[in-house]
Amino acid sequence: MRRTRARRSVWTEQEIALLRHVVSLYEYRKVNYVVVAQLFENRTVVDIKKRCQVLRDRERRRERWRARRAPPPKPPNPEPPNPEPPCPDPPCLENAPVPLYDGKLHPALVWKAPEWHDLDPPML
Repeated sequence: MRRTRARRSVWTEQEIALLRHVVSLYEYRKVNYVVVAQLFENRTVVDIKKRCQVLRDRERRRERWRARRAPPPKPPNPEPPNPEPPCPDPPCLENAPVPLYDGKLHPALVWKAPEWHDLDPPML
């Protein structure tokens, strides 16, 4: 037995404009289709949800199509090499050897042994 397709519902431009406006008010929150359906006469929650999905999918297809048709982005122009060294006045530290750590603190720092009230209690 062959199943017949449901009759296509006809939406007016005013209904679609109202639906887009109401759904856009929700922004990134979940749309409450029950509340939205109360604004329309002779439209069920299922009708509203289906029309929202159709409109959303159509917009996504259009965006994808525009992205494919857009020209590829141009690569950035390479900067010409700078003939001057990056730091002419102070000595450049780019290739300077790093001194080995000898276990001493910087002279400006003073070591203070931790006390019990400084430590956090153990988390069990």
